[in-house]
Amino acid sequence: MVIETATQRKRRLQRKRKIWSEKLLEESSESKALRLERRRKEFVEKNYAVPRSIARANLSQEQYQMALQRRSSINAFADKTCHANQYLRMTTILKGWKYVKFVGAFVGVLGLALYPIIISPMLNPEEYKKMQKLNRAGIKQEDIQPGNMKVWSDPFERK
Repeated sequence: MVIETATQRKRRLQRKRKIWSEKLLEESSESKALRLERRRKEFVEKNYAVPRSIARANLSQEQYQMALQRRSSINAFADKTCHANQYLRMTTILKGWKYVKFVGAFVGVLGLALYPIIISPMLNPEEYKKMQKLNRAGIKQEDIQPGNMKVWSDPFERK
C-alpha cells in the first residue's frame, strides 16, 4: 500500500478540480436542451442501439430495413422511458420544508389515531374506574376465585 504525502494529495486534488472545472465550463457553454438531447442519445446508444456490426453486415435490404425499424421503435421507447423516469425521480424526492411537512403530517395522523386508544385512558382513569365498578357490582371476588386461592391484597399495605 502506497502512502501519499500531503503535497501529492494536494496536487491530485488540484488536478481533479481542474478537470471538473473544465467539464463544467464545457457544459455551461451548451444549452440545457442540447445537454439533455446529448445525454438521451448517449443513453439510447449505450442501452438500445442496434450494433454497428449488424448495419455493416451483409444483410438483405429487407433485413436492414427491419433492423432500422427496430432501432427507431427502441429509440421512441427510450424517449418515453427517459421522460417517465425523470418525472418519477422529480416527484418522489422530498427535500427541505416539504420533507418536514410530510413527516409532521404522518406523526400528526398517528397521534390522532392513538390518542383515544392509549393517551386518553392514561390521563383520565376515573371514567374507566366508574365503568369497572358498574360492571363488577354483583360479583363477589371470593366466590369466583379459582382453587380456593386468597384474593389478591397488597403485601405492602399497612395493617
